[in-house]
Amino acid sequence: MGVILAAALGGPFLWYNRPAAENLQANVKSWLSRGGSSVFGWPSNQSGALLEVPLTSQTQAASVTGSGNSPVSVLPTLTGPASSDLRTLFRFDVSPRWVTERWSRVSTVRGEPDWEGLRVPVVTGTQFDDLAGSLTYYFDAKHQVRRITFHGVTGDERKLVTFVSQVYDMKPDSDLAGSLHIARWNGQPTSVLRVALAPVIRSNMPHSRLEILLELNRPSVGFRLSSQSDSILQQHRENRGW
Repeated sequence: MGVILAAALGGPFLWYNRPAAENLQANVKSWLSRGGSSVFGWPSNQSGALLEVPLTSQTQAASVTGSGNSPVSVLPTLTGPASSDLRTLFRFDVSPRWVTERWSRVSTVRGEPDWEGLRVPVVTGTQFDDLAGSLTYYFDAKHQVRRITFHGVTGDERKLVTFVSQVYDMKPDSDLAGSLHIARWNGQPTSVLRVALAPVIRSNMPHSRLEILLELNRPSVGFRLSSQSDSILQQHRENRGW
């Protein structure tokens, strides 16, 4: 499943001690240096390009606008903003510059035609309901976010489920025992969250008990789910005899 998945599986658990955290960072850097990796069987669509943000005095002193009205000083880090507030990550009002000012390494990946993706590693914290994995923002030619994807793990999905339900109006599919949450626009699925038990559950790694696949799309004329999300929905329909 790739180095990033291995790093994500141990991420929050390892973050409790400094040597383990440094080892995780080294693994993530190794993944990024190769331009990304496929996870959970999804193709990476990688271009192999890597953007490394130099930690110059200009970068360190950069003043950017955060979620509020006041400018804040931001120093790029490997795993991005140190916040467990999911609204700081899963948002459509960001730019490519916003990404590169918060992550020290960013890999570029191909998305839909005329889209470019910026992929970064994320570890939101050390609690059971924190997330660790790979986050990708897909921008169109106008530098507007059209799609956000997250592939990773958590020990407790309830915080994420509550967030996508309240902010993106995603609802559990009653036929799938809550394993799939879907948002719709004009009756058509626009966003998908799949929660599944990890193939192997280790007692010493409770933070990686669940695998998370999340795709958020900006509803608009001509929008579409990715082929991967379409495949997930089709597979579940076939399994349930829809």
